[in-house]
Amino acid sequence: MASRGVFHFDEFALDVGERRLLRGTETVRLSPKAYDVLVLLVRQSGRLVTKDELLAHVWPESFVEEGILNVHVAALRKALGDDTRPPAYIETVVRSGYRFIAVVSFDPADEKPLTPSAKTRPVELYELVGRGRSHLLSGSYFELPTAVHAFRSAIEIDPTYAPAHAGLARARCQQAVFRATPQQEAFTEAKASALRALAMDSASADAQVALGTVLFLSEWDWAAAERSLQRALQINPDHTEALLQYGSLQEALGRLDDGLRCKQQALARDPRSPGVLLQIAISYWHQRKYDETQVWARRALEIDPRMCWRANSLRTSIGGSGTLIDSRPGSSARPSRGAFPKRGWR
Repeated sequence: MASRGVFHFDEFALDVGERRLLRGTETVRLSPKAYDVLVLLVRQSGRLVTKDELLAHVWPESFVEEGILNVHVAALRKALGDDTRPPAYIETVVRSGYRFIAVVSFDPADEKPLTPSAKTRPVELYELVGRGRSHLLSGSYFELPTAVHAFRSAIEIDPTYAPAHAGLARARCQQAVFRATPQQEAFTEAKASALRALAMDSASADAQVALGTVLFLSEWDWAAAERSLQRALQINPDHTEALLQYGSLQEALGRLDDGLRCKQQALARDPRSPGVLLQIAISYWHQRKYDETQVWARRALEIDPRMCWRANSLRTSIGGSGTLIDSRPGSSARPSRGAFPKRGWR
């Protein structure tokens, strides 16, 4: 199998050595994994490449959902302008895989530089993603729209940046949990965004956390969620959101002490985050340690009393019974069942 050289089909040139797809002299932007899928399909042009082959070749050491292939192939078709019926480049073989159907030629001697090197991502991109994460970690119902806007803005700047899609997935999950938007709509977009992030970079801890969050909160596939979150922590053992989400999953599974330990690790990383402090309070609430719950909820409010309405709910638990009052502005004073479930976030 050629490791260098250039494949040509129609107006496109696929430079394997330089990991570059060109339309004429213009670079076609692809995520790293989408590029890998295209290379395998082009190398095997005219032959059915099964889904299992694609998964084994592109993600040899990762557990990924089969649906991730749909995301990649859709991105490739869009990049190639393959929107005709029948398709011009990538044919779907139902329930089996895909076949590259264009005529392909290969030039092993074509080693001339084709385009300038890829552009460096703008600083604004990282700033927007960081801002979105900060709003999300605040634990605030009211900060969620700002977080979503920040991630969407980052995606507009660079739609191939996996952490931006991963952040949007987690933000939409939280909007669904808080019932800030229609749940089905939010969870559907969250799943698509998580798969898109993972398709772009399966070695991204952010992408693995996003998928784990969707599997936990929306799909209720807790075994798969645990695998994704464990993978995220293998990639980055200090990932705050991974530690928090894995802690919540542990609590949902009845492992209350393990859940608290995960959240305490996140606290060591972000000791001034009201969202992290609030998660510690929730852990103690699950353990029916209401005095500790009050202490940690108060700490969250002392840092930012405007944001954490859920901390207010914990602080106003009645007589240590664990019954919670919904303290959102405009809501009636009644027990809030949706805010703090019996186990975990659901």
